Amino acid sequence: MKKILVSSVIAMIMIVLVACGGKPKPNDYDWKVTAFEAVDQDGQPFRTEQMKGKIWLVNFAFTSCTTVCPPMTFNLTEIQQKLKEKGIEDVHILSFSVDPSIDTPAKIKEFLGKYKADTTHWRFVTGYSQAAIEKYSLEMFKSQVQKVEGDDQVIHTTSVFLVDQAGTVLTRYNGLEPPEDKIVEDVKSLLE
Repeated sequence: MKKILVSSVIAMIMIVLVACGGKPKPNDYDWKVTAFEAVDQDGQPFRTEQMKGKIWLVNFAFTSCTTVCPPMTFNLTEIQQKLKEKGIEDVHILSFSVDPSIDTPAKIKEFLGKYKADTTHWRFVTGYSQAAIEKYSLEMFKSQVQKVEGDDQVIHTTSVFLVDQAGTVLTRYNGLEPPEDKIVEDVKSLLE
């Protein structure tokens, strides 16, 4: 009788857990993204408010990067493609230039053209000061950006951040070795 009671209780718990919804949403962080203005690769004005109600993947990069930015950008195109294959097309990618004095919209457009990026859902922004992006990256994404004097390379994070429809940073992934399946599952959890 005790076995039947324990089995029944376990079965009820399982039913409740399944009925309560899909996969748990990522919740490593609860960082609210504030307003930021820029210009995208097409020279069009961009404001973070435009992302409200959308799921976005955020990274930091620059066009003259000789190390981590090319593979990160390639990886983001792979993630974008994998999401499309799963029928998820309304996920936006936002790349912030960490070298805005060099990265003009034309240079950014040329850089993105080297990859299979769907730029209808990818904004790579510039048009702000170095101090502004260093402060924004640190305050909003808890990540350092630093342009070292006398060096053409810029120190920056290699993380890709997941931001939900309310503009909250939920988690981050390794942009050099992104867990594509996990990213897809996390995005799906935000759509349920």
